[in-house]
Amino acid sequence: MLEIIAAKEMVCMKPSGEKFFVTIRVGKPYRLSDMEWACPVEAEGLCGKLVDIHGVDSFQSLILAIRLLYQLLKSFTENGGRVFWANGKDELILEELFTQVI
Repeated sequence: MLEIIAAKEMVCMKPSGEKFFVTIRVGKPYRLSDMEWACPVEAEGLCGKLVDIHGVDSFQSLILAIRLLYQLLKSFTENGGRVFWANGKDELILEELFTQVI
């Protein structure tokens, strides 16, 4: 990812109780053509390499990238995982963090 425009570190806990660090990142959207943009996105520690998210403009590709991060974390919690702020103690409520894009 060339230019990171937003990042957040957190601690996740598997249903087994094992904790691990996750860093989510969103890169600066870039133009592919007159009608297509892409936005880099990462969920380091949670999943492997993600493809850049495409949209009709920079705004849509950015919103879709953020939405993907929400969906990945939501799926993790729906399968019994838990997400904490970077301090590892206070639980992070995904709906409060992502409230502006869901």
